[in-house]
Amino acid sequence: MAIESAQVSVVVAGPIPRTRYRGANAIQAVIASVRNHLPRAELILSTWENEDTDGLDYDVVVKQPDPGGFVLQQHNGKRFVNNVNRMIAAIREGVRAAGRPHVMRLRSDCILTNSNSLSLFGTWTIPCGDTTFVSERILACTLYSRDPTIYFPKHGYLPHHPSDIFHFGYRRDIEAMWSAPLVTADSDKWQLLIDKASGTTYRWYRYAPEQYVWLSFVRRYREVLCDHIAHSHARAASETMQLFAANLVLLSPRQLGFRSLKPWFFWRHMPETCITHRQWLTTYQRYTGSLRPSARNRDVQKSLNAFVYSGMIALHAVADRTPKWLKPRYVV
Repeated sequence: MAIESAQVSVVVAGPIPRTRYRGANAIQAVIASVRNHLPRAELILSTWENEDTDGLDYDVVVKQPDPGGFVLQQHNGKRFVNNVNRMIAAIREGVRAAGRPHVMRLRSDCILTNSNSLSLFGTWTIPCGDTTFVSERILACTLYSRDPTIYFPKHGYLPHHPSDIFHFGYRRDIEAMWSAPLVTADSDKWQLLIDKASGTTYRWYRYAPEQYVWLSFVRRYREVLCDHIAHSHARAASETMQLFAANLVLLSPRQLGFRSLKPWFFWRHMPETCITHRQWLTTYQRYTGSLRPSARNRDVQKSLNAFVYSGMIALHAVADRTPKWLKPRYVV
């Protein structure tokens, strides 16, 4: 399926980075990468009312009140903010402002490196029966789409956890995916857990942000048994993989043509616990009977990646500065 950049709206959603990248503001590097690789695309900047967007090269700017986050806490009492409402509001309003038939959702701290996604879209087209809810599969990232069969430390097995870093698809499908209502009820914000060591109660994720957005989308069409972030049951893994195969195409950042401006972003959050493109493709072939080839014929063994990653964590604990040549590469 040949797509021209003039058919695409790029929604750069999120806060305006204050950091520098190669001597310029990071957000200027993001915008320049879009202009370079998708020269005729509509560029929409979706952010908050108090963010400074003066002098930036956008076509449309969307500003909305900051919905804020809500506080969770770890078993040791350390607090952190869940920003799922900010993410939903920024992306949803940006997509609604899009005027082109295709939408690319890009984080405000990621840059495009090529236009591969435009040529890959529409490559895997066979529906998976009544579990396909999109008109064409949305391209999404393997990082951080969690493998529901791998235990994630401090969380458990994470079903229905696709990546929210990058999306490309038809505007109507992207809008449907990001139509989740804001999280307002405490029962949706957190679950109360008890620390076995101290006996103290703490507020932990009810759902990870990625899970909440995905489940809100899927539940528009069918019931899904997933009551909390690590809800494991007999069909959790198979249902997760089937729904991913039916509605998404999971591809690596290199395949999709983008990278993060944060040097650590693609290796610090346990990439070996993520679904690879080869895994996604195997599931797609199983449910469709298709022999459509991979976007790339090379795969990275998770066992090797896990070994390298564990070594990097040990090294990182000694000094928060890891040589570039030692950093593990993300899984495909």
